[in-house]
Amino acid sequence: MRKIATRYAKKTHHKPNDSLALHRHSHGYIAAVLEGGYEEASVDGLYSCVTATLIWHPPFHLHKNRFGVRGATVLNLPSPANTPLPEFYRVRFNADIGKIIALAVKHPIAAATAAFADLQISSVPTCPAPSWLTAIAQTLRHDSRVGASSQIGKLAKDQGVCPEHATRRFKTYFGVSPSIYRREHRVRRAIHLIRRGVTSVETAYRCGYADQSHLVKEFRKVTGRTPGAFQNAENINFVQDRIC
Repeated sequence: MRKIATRYAKKTHHKPNDSLALHRHSHGYIAAVLEGGYEEASVDGLYSCVTATLIWHPPFHLHKNRFGVRGATVLNLPSPANTPLPEFYRVRFNADIGKIIALAVKHPIAAATAAFADLQISSVPTCPAPSWLTAIAQTLRHDSRVGASSQIGKLAKDQGVCPEHATRRFKTYFGVSPSIYRREHRVRRAIHLIRRGVTSVETAYRCGYADQSHLVKEFRKVTGRTPGAFQNAENINFVQDRIC
């Protein structure tokens, strides 16, 4: 395989049966699976990312990975310049990986643009959740919009499932506990609004936070900045960030 230009792209190799704990990046990026594969769990569901899969991670996307018996080789590409980017996670199977590799040798941004074009066709999770788990997740997403705090025990019982079993399955499938799942959906909506110039007061109201200080605390925990600093920082440039 030809050497990949490394200034704005990075090829990583992962050992068989290895894993990566929950992590996030401050920039959006595209991962292209060149060889092998892995399962990726996040608040967007559980995906089996095999060879020729493209994965778009929006800024601050929280996820974890478990690699298969062959391990994996992954090419990480920056966000393409001057392209309207999706706010949320997106996966594309059976992409033209050969074309992307050929471009990445000298032009990583062009490779990212080609990958992003393929990502316009998004795929559903390859590991569908049972209906009761989907119902619980839907309630928690609703909570994240209105500031409610439904208890997993009650939600599980309403679905006829043991609370302990529901919590375990939830964390296996989404990679996080129900409470973190709810928080992540709330804060990603807040990031979406703040990036578009909505005030922190209005964002707190629209995202169901108890008050502005609650928003600021959660926002800083995820992004490392207050909402105001996030909007005003001149060095926030997700397009030009290097892969780290």
